[in-house]
Amino acid sequence: PGGAVYLKGKGLRKPILIVRTEDARFLAFANRCTHAGRKLDPVPGKPLLRCCSLSHSVFDYDGNNVKGPARKPLIRYETNLLEDELVIII
Repeated sequence: PGGAVYLKGKGLRKPILIVRTEDARFLAFANRCTHAGRKLDPVPGKPLLRCCSLSHSVFDYDGNNVKGPARKPLIRYETNLLEDELVIII
């Protein structure tokens, strides 16, 4: 809980950020800030994501902007945990 992993490479149209929440849910986002297009990072100890750009837009786990210049929400994908396999619906 509280961790994250980045997925990118062949076979993916866009890089993906997967976050495991403190209550053990899995969330998946297009790993691109809607302001500057840079990658996202989890904010340690908080249910937030931030852009690593100079503007530091901050988003909640619903993908909504809570701080910074980004005007559009993040793209969030549906996830399903089937037995021990995480399925991301893009």
